[in-house]
Amino acid sequence: MESVYDTGSDKIVLGSIVEIAEAAGLRILEIYDKDVAEWDQKVKSDSSPLTQADLQANAIICEKLIALFPNIPIMSEENKQAPYEERIQWEHYWCVDPLDGTKEFIKRNGEFTVNIALCKTTDKVATPVLGVVHTPVSKKTHMAALGSGAFLRLGDAAPNKIEVSTYKGSDSGLTLVCSRSHLDDKTKAFMAK
Repeated sequence: MESVYDTGSDKIVLGSIVEIAEAAGLRILEIYDKDVAEWDQKVKSDSSPLTQADLQANAIICEKLIALFPNIPIMSEENKQAPYEERIQWEHYWCVDPLDGTKEFIKRNGEFTVNIALCKTTDKVATPVLGVVHTPVSKKTHMAALGSGAFLRLGDAAPNKIEVSTYKGSDSGLTLVCSRSHLDDKTKAFMAK
């Protein structure tokens, strides 16, 4: 059964968002396989890197979301942001990071993702109600929709339901994951605990 989230005015099929993330991922991989000189690297005002992969993946995602859901605004890392006063009025909106891990993309280590989430705002608090995280290099896709659960798909295989495990801090076997590019002293100290 296909996971669907109903905004009241739109019925959003999780599979359609997976397809959008995968299309963006394919474009990212086309650029990833080119010579670095063709990436057209720049530095954004926050000193983070920006490549053609970021911009082209963003264009694919925004174009497809607008075509399917023209009444749901998009907040993307690569778009000009609407003022906060306007954004806080949005009942639902798309939160997009077309290439999360640009530094990892540049290092060519495969540790970057395409992230698309639908958020619902209630009392000025936004909560994700549907989301897709696609890893283009490994073709691994995590997806979830409120009321439907979470799933993991490897390559073209059918998605498998996944669940969160419950642990206490004192339990053994815990795994901590963090970005190689953001591994600072504070994070190292936390990991040592």
